Amino acid sequence: MRAPCASRIPEEHGATAQGIPAMQSVERRARFNRVPLPYRILAVQLVVALLVASLLWWWWGAAAGRAAIAAGVVAVLPNTLFAWRVLAVTPQGVAESVAAARRVLAGAVFKIVLTVALLVVVFARVRPEPLVFFGVLILVQFVYWLAPVLDGPPRSRERTK
Repeated sequence: MRAPCASRIPEEHGATAQGIPAMQSVERRARFNRVPLPYRILAVQLVVALLVASLLWWWWGAAAGRAAIAAGVVAVLPNTLFAWRVLAVTPQGVAESVAAARRVLAGAVFKIVLTVALLVVVFARVRPEPLVFFGVLILVQFVYWLAPVLDGPPRSRERTK
């Protein structure tokens, strides 16, 4: 039996057999896609770092937790500044495209320099467990492999449905 609201929703708008419009999931995805992909990746990196740090703190103690938090900071902070700098302006022409390319290159250099500086500070001041630190650092960097999942389905598939 069809729900009463289904008769009021035209089939072309994606009404399902249960009367729940399929557009709700499309609207939810559109709301999610308003946040640029680099910021979504950064959010997942932060969540992974905090989750792993809390688990390590609970299982192996405060030293492992501090090492994991330090690794999260070393991984996420330079990436955040890089994403912010690169996404600050959208180029509108050839001259602005060249400037945007220079901004990306300068941002990448700044990201590497900041990462090295943070590594020096962390190992000089915090003295983390190296195995835990580099393990969490590598794990947080692997979040980039989730970019296709975080970006959603390819646009070409959405148009053919």
